[in-house]
Amino acid sequence: MLLLHILPLAIVIVAQSADDLLVSTQSGPVKGHYVPGKPTVREFLGIPYGAPPVGDLRWAPAIQPPRWNTPLEAKAFSPACYNVVPTGYDLGASPTIVNTPKPFAEDEDCLSLNVWAPTAARLKYGGAAVMLWMHGGAFARGGAFISVYNGANIVRDQEDIILVTFNYRLGIFGFPGASVFGNKANPALHDVRSAIEWVRDNIASFGGDPKKITLFGFSAGGTATEIYLYSHEKDPIIHAAIIESSTITIRQQNKTVATGEWNKLAAGANCTHTSDYEQLACLRAIPASRIREVANVNKLSFIPVPDGGPFKTDNEVRLRSGRFSHIPLLVGNNNEEIQTPGIGVADTQGIFTCTSARSARFHAHYGKTWQYRYFGNFPVGNWTNPGAYHGSEVEQVFGTYLEKSATYFQRKSSRYMQAVWTAFAKDPINGLSRLGLPTYNAQRKTLIRLAYENVPGATLVRPGEYEDGCDL
Repeated sequence: MLLLHILPLAIVIVAQSADDLLVSTQSGPVKGHYVPGKPTVREFLGIPYGAPPVGDLRWAPAIQPPRWNTPLEAKAFSPACYNVVPTGYDLGASPTIVNTPKPFAEDEDCLSLNVWAPTAARLKYGGAAVMLWMHGGAFARGGAFISVYNGANIVRDQEDIILVTFNYRLGIFGFPGASVFGNKANPALHDVRSAIEWVRDNIASFGGDPKKITLFGFSAGGTATEIYLYSHEKDPIIHAAIIESSTITIRQQNKTVATGEWNKLAAGANCTHTSDYEQLACLRAIPASRIREVANVNKLSFIPVPDGGPFKTDNEVRLRSGRFSHIPLLVGNNNEEIQTPGIGVADTQGIFTCTSARSARFHAHYGKTWQYRYFGNFPVGNWTNPGAYHGSEVEQVFGTYLEKSATYFQRKSSRYMQAVWTAFAKDPINGLSRLGLPTYNAQRKTLIRLAYENVPGATLVRPGEYEDGCDL
């Protein structure tokens, strides 16, 4: 009887090994390729995880994409979701943000994801851990196309890891916020759930373990990650989360303000109907490019709104009472998030350090929690200035720093941070403890300092060394 159970499994493994570039998904077959120069890494780009959110599906929660039968050639990134940035705003001019590159292409039909997976020969029995990345960009810009988020290096350099990135709707398309939408005022947050469900349902075909999904993100992506822990308290699907340089409290606006912005959009688009639903129908009939133009010219802001759906309205109460998913958490921020002279230190403390500390403190009451602080001051990277500024840890985690200018210490620090992030993803209960990294305790030396004085590895100090003055 035992032999009968083993044989079918062996046949499946051989069949996958014969051509591990052709993978079946629930929507249809996908054909990937080996990453140039990295023959042990498979790459599948531009796979739809949701139907095009156009027409009546604009501002609606994502639904399953139409099925295809011919293998999808997953060889290029799909267009980014429309970046919604006010007219005259220079992405590279502000010293407080990373230099987010302009998308090579944008479209309303943008709900796609990308998978980097080891070759079948590298996979061990049981499936690889999956790291699902949410990009930053203030909920208004960016996309999975950005080179710093390329997963090939971390999959090449770490064993049994699959890296997935995805696009989600931005600005007015992702966060319309108006009262007419009720508890579905943040369709982009529904995109997050759809992407997670896609990974759960399909990642085994790529060699991944659907029970080992870690959601992680930085900036806006970190905010959305924590929002997700509140909205899916009982059925998170994911088994761990990493929040980098952001928490649920950082970017949000109330529904009254959001409805006012929505009405300004309607007026600018000549959709001044007396009925909310007629107004909505009018706006859904207008080309997406026009919607974005009106939003940008009028400098309208659309960011997450507590709507009682994915974004709860009582998050502070939920945080303090433990009404969130109690999965293991790694949370932290960078030593000097904001570069603006004169206010950088204070804003880093108030906006990032204290909010990360608050999340760590209360999450630690209910589940295993680790807190880090990143200090690396390495040469100019792909998108940030030297220093431990906002976003500077991302290329260290992904191993996508600028190779030609990288120092020995930067390379070693990157490998160590990859080891930390992936150990947590593989085993969020014990992985970091095996690396000698203690769980959060405000009274002990448990704050993990990464790349302190540019030395690879970690040093431990009391959290209060950086959090004194925080209202926790």
